[in-house]
Amino acid sequence: IIANLGVLEQYDTNKKFPVWGFAGKFNGVVQQCFQCGPTAEAIGLQGVLDHYRSVFSSGLIMSKPTILTRVFVHAAKNATRCKALAAKRGKQAYTVLLVITDGVVSDIEETKKVLVDIADSPLSIVIVGVGNNDFYDMQDLDDFAHGPRDIVQFVEFQKHKDNRQSLAAATLEEIPDQLVNYFFLNGIQPLKTELLRGSSLLEDGEECGDIVDGLELNLDVSESGEMRVLGGGLYDQTVYQSSNHQQDYSTANASALVFTDNEDSYSDAISRLSLDSQNPIGMVPHHAAQAPPSNAPIYVQVPVNMQSGMKMKIRNPANRRMMIATIPDGVEPGETFMIKIDPS
Repeated sequence: IIANLGVLEQYDTNKKFPVWGFAGKFNGVVQQCFQCGPTAEAIGLQGVLDHYRSVFSSGLIMSKPTILTRVFVHAAKNATRCKALAAKRGKQAYTVLLVITDGVVSDIEETKKVLVDIADSPLSIVIVGVGNNDFYDMQDLDDFAHGPRDIVQFVEFQKHKDNRQSLAAATLEEIPDQLVNYFFLNGIQPLKTELLRGSSLLEDGEECGDIVDGLELNLDVSESGEMRVLGGGLYDQTVYQSSNHQQDYSTANASALVFTDNEDSYSDAISRLSLDSQNPIGMVPHHAAQAPPSNAPIYVQVPVNMQSGMKMKIRNPANRRMMIATIPDGVEPGETFMIKIDPS
């Protein structure tokens, strides 16, 4: 729970999470979708842990069969409700269901049918398999892509238990595309950028620095093209295997996609999973800028809260247009990577 929710909670603005259980036996009856804890929502990671632990003092016995269909249907209804409530406030909402299980679903074909039925919901499902079971059928759910959208990502925790960056990359791998695909299929345009800083609301046109994957980061861009992170960002010390030390710098090739300044661009929506940066725990490390040769590419420093495979929104110093850069494999937080830019 700590490892996976520590990744996903960064993309939730109010840190309130419904916690549900399945395959639990109460008074001799197996329940496949029940509330964990005394309230409908837990607050923050610690709240989720408290809700989870409270179930085991209630006489629950973990049991088989493992059936996820009722949880999936309940999550889809909840996601649709949250979207409707957000729309009334002029906002947007998208839900990620995190499922942690040590067993393989008992009704794989029925599960596939349900996934087809709920594929039009504003929902992504991340299933994490823990333990040493054979999760072949669970991977089959990941590869199953019938219906309007693919909404499932399966992650085998055992393969990533010693590598926080690898776990984060695997957990988040498909969510951006699934979110954008949902918005595109439903004709939903991204909202105008809004950034919360404490109790102040900053909108487009105000002084707020550049937006990097939902975080406010102040970037100093020299005329010669070097970028330096001056401050900002969020570093959660409670995240799974978080490290306090800074890494040495290295360079690697990165793929970059340049897009227009149109705020309605769907490319921009990839980086619109907003973070709550009201109480930043740490600051992004920075080093003094050194002017590279005039024909050199730009070098971008990876913030401490980002990992390989994630996307950063930066400004092209040659033409001042915004661009998306994907952090290459093997580049750790605090290190730099190289981007070849189009000066036109």
